[in-house]
Amino acid sequence: MIGRGKDGNDLRVVIRFSTHVFSDRATHGQRRDVQDHSGTWRTFCPDRYAVSLLLPEIIRDFVVEDRNAGISQDFNKGSNLILIEPVEGESWAVFFCFEPSPPGVLLTVLSVYAKTGNMYASKKFNRASYYARKCLFSNERVP
Repeated sequence: MIGRGKDGNDLRVVIRFSTHVFSDRATHGQRRDVQDHSGTWRTFCPDRYAVSLLLPEIIRDFVVEDRNAGISQDFNKGSNLILIEPVEGESWAVFFCFEPSPPGVLLTVLSVYAKTGNMYASKKFNRASYYARKCLFSNERVP
């Protein structure tokens, strides 16, 4: 992010994707293709995989164009940032966070779901640079 770092320097944003962007939680009797970061087994999901192929461009545009994102609460009462993106006539929710990664920040795409209902916990939206700078200067995960 040009000029958004400390002392007016550029802010380095590294992007990573979790296994949740192309897989579903494996239930009893399903194939176990991959384990996630917490050791939970997951199964390949062709629909999520198709969307995951578009995520690098979606996330790059979010950062470069300094677009808005909202905050959504997950089932465990934790919070994540959320973008709603149209893909082939369907809306998909992209969940992510910023984490400290000196000298910049790490944007981790946590998961992607077909959108159902209102997935925003609040109506407040901020730009990518707001969340990235908050992470950089507080040295804490955002949100």
